[in-house]
Amino acid sequence: MRGSLRQQPFRAGVKPQPINEANGQTFTLPAPYGGWNANGNLSNMPATDAVQMDNFFPGITDVMTRRGCDNWVTNFPATVKRLMGYEGPLVRKLFASTDAGVFDATSAGTAGAAIFACSNGRWSYVNFSNSGGNFLVMVNGQDDMRVFDGSTWKAINAVSTPALTGVATSSLVYVNLFKKRLWFVENNSMNLWYLDADAFAGTAHQFPVGSLFTKGGKVVATGNWTLDNGSGQDDYFVILTSRGQAAVYQGTDPSSSTTWNLVGVYDVGIPVGDRPIAQYGGDLLIMTRNGLVAISQFIQSSVIDRNSSITVKIQGALLDFAEAYQYNYGWQTAVFRNGNFLLINVPYSVTQSFQCVMNLTTKAWCRFTNWNASAWEVFGDNLYFAAGSNVVLAWTGAADNGSPISATVVQAYNYLKYGGQKEVTLVRPHILVTGPTTVSYGMDTDFKNFGGMSMISYIIPNGTGIWDTSHWDAAVWANNTYPIRPSWLTVPAELGYLHAFRLQSISSSANVTWTATNFLYRPAGVL
Repeated sequence: MRGSLRQQPFRAGVKPQPINEANGQTFTLPAPYGGWNANGNLSNMPATDAVQMDNFFPGITDVMTRRGCDNWVTNFPATVKRLMGYEGPLVRKLFASTDAGVFDATSAGTAGAAIFACSNGRWSYVNFSNSGGNFLVMVNGQDDMRVFDGSTWKAINAVSTPALTGVATSSLVYVNLFKKRLWFVENNSMNLWYLDADAFAGTAHQFPVGSLFTKGGKVVATGNWTLDNGSGQDDYFVILTSRGQAAVYQGTDPSSSTTWNLVGVYDVGIPVGDRPIAQYGGDLLIMTRNGLVAISQFIQSSVIDRNSSITVKIQGALLDFAEAYQYNYGWQTAVFRNGNFLLINVPYSVTQSFQCVMNLTTKAWCRFTNWNASAWEVFGDNLYFAAGSNVVLAWTGAADNGSPISATVVQAYNYLKYGGQKEVTLVRPHILVTGPTTVSYGMDTDFKNFGGMSMISYIIPNGTGIWDTSHWDAAVWANNTYPIRPSWLTVPAELGYLHAFRLQSISSSANVTWTATNFLYRPAGVL
């Protein structure tokens, strides 16, 4: 029986010789809008999931290629380590830092001279306002603290005007704002320092926390978590150590035991990267070796279910990434609501990275590649990343700095409603494109990558239709998504029980949206 069903030579996109239609069966699968699944068994994965989803983004009912990127500011004299946005009532500024200095990156073009020199580009920063104005406050653990007021930069230390006393500002490595107070982490220690309410200078007050943590280490970050998704009375202050313990406080004035209370100390997992904390609505996310965990899991439940992590669907892959690349610089979690996604930047070498990306609505995951980012910043309505000596505007256009975007998605293995062996001979994908695109199709069989692909090039006619002049249903209108009329296409495949549909697209000017696929196959029995 195997010999009688041997694959015949084919030409891509050409329907083969007629087969016995009585023996052919059809089956339809939706596109894998459930996203990338790296935590499930391949044999019983949901049909709406994907074994691989690179540069395709899972939507509500379909999947689509991600948008591209363009260089924003180029030719910095060294590698950009951090991006920092200043948001004032009238002035908005984007800054980029290297290990040599801080630069203005607000406007597109070529990098200018440094605003000021520094010895460490890994600044921690926060926007802060009081009756005196709006400020960007920055520390890096080596240089004096810097403050920007919208027009002028000031170095803050014990002898500056204004001055900050009690601790050397060059020893402060992390800054956070909680209940109108600036909080700082002292480098390589278990000491925190805080200022009076509404102040960015003055006397710093020490807040040692070493006695709280039984596993040692050092404080690496602080963050805010709220039950009411705002800045109300339910706000909590979170202190995170390098050994994966988090202390949670509630209150307003840490100098008074009546207004400052310890809620508890929790084991959350060893953090990854020097920016392990990210705000996610009212919750606080911590990037750990165990995945991306929400602090609310620990506060609201005495029993922690690791399967409730928002990264549970890609947990297997994320654990591997954290183990292999945890000491590389560039780990960061960012939330970009205009694109409706959260991303985890994974630096897998000194100069290369990819992103694990989650749809904020559906919690479905995918992966973005070829964005070799070391830092991210949401500035205004846009998303930017640092890549080598450039700052790049992300999520724009249909190409990566003019280069084609190559996207691949492999759907979950499926029996196609027949449990015996079968040969898939034709597929009928339902896709939309917005311009010239090359799309390839293939079938992986029984957990093996077949490798063969059929290739179709879609050439979209330029829009030349003129309203009230051109013929309706004949002229092509400009700037429209072009639906590809579904037609049966040959697809390379092997005889087997389980099949996974593989789709690839390459384009530098178009987006591809995939909704569903029809399959035609011939049953071949069990043996």
